[in-house]
Amino acid sequence: MKEDVLGHTIAPGQEMKGNIYFEIPVDLEEGWMSYTPEPGHDKTAEWLIVFPKD
Repeated sequence: MKEDVLGHTIAPGQEMKGNIYFEIPVDLEEGWMSYTPEPGHDKTAEWLIVFPKD
């Protein structure tokens, strides 16, 4: 993932709202997404995402 994927650097104490889009394989049933505030730091949040089938 590129460092500037959001298009902006978010300073400590500031917020940014908007949508983030991801391409995922059509046959993916679930996957983990994690948030790391800066490269080289520990992740601070993690989510298991289940992709429903139509």
